[in-house]
Amino acid sequence: MEFNEDENKYLIFKILNEEYACNLLQIKEVIKPINIKPVPFMVPYFKGIINLRGKIISIIDFRIKISPKFIDKESNGTILIVENYNLSIGVIVDDLVSVQTINNEEIQKNNEMKYSIDIKFIIGNYILKEKPITIIDLLSSISDEELKLINENTNFAINS
Repeated sequence: MEFNEDENKYLIFKILNEEYACNLLQIKEVIKPINIKPVPFMVPYFKGIINLRGKIISIIDFRIKISPKFIDKESNGTILIVENYNLSIGVIVDDLVSVQTINNEEIQKNNEMKYSIDIKFIIGNYILKEKPITIIDLLSSISDEELKLINENTNFAINS
C-alpha cells in the first residue's frame, strides 16, 4: 500500500443535522458520554470534566460552540477525545457518520468568506454525494485564551 501525503482520512460527524469532518489523526479516541462534573463560572459550551481511566478530560459541547442558541433535548451525543498541547479535551458532537479519504485538492477553501466571529478552525468544504461537508480543525477551534481558562478551571475543580 502506497502512502500519499496529499490524501488524508477524515472523520465525518453530525452537529445539528449538518455534516462536518476533521482529520482522523486529530482523534485519539471516541467514547459514549459518561458522567460529566460541571465546573462553575465557565463559558456555556464548556460542559465540565470527566475521569477517563484516571485522566481528567475537559469536555466541550461543540454544538453550543458553533450555535449558541442550541438547546440540548436529552441528546447525549458522542465524545471525540482530542489532544492539544498535552491537554486532552473531549468534544461533544451529535453522531458519527463515516470515515472518508479526501485529497487535499478536493477541499474548497473559504479564504474570501467573511464571518462575524473568528473561525480560523474552518479549513474549507468538501462535496460528498452532492452534499457539502465543512472541514474543521478541532485542535484550533479552541483559542489559546480558552485553553488557558479551561486548564486553570479544570485544575481548580480537581483540587476542590
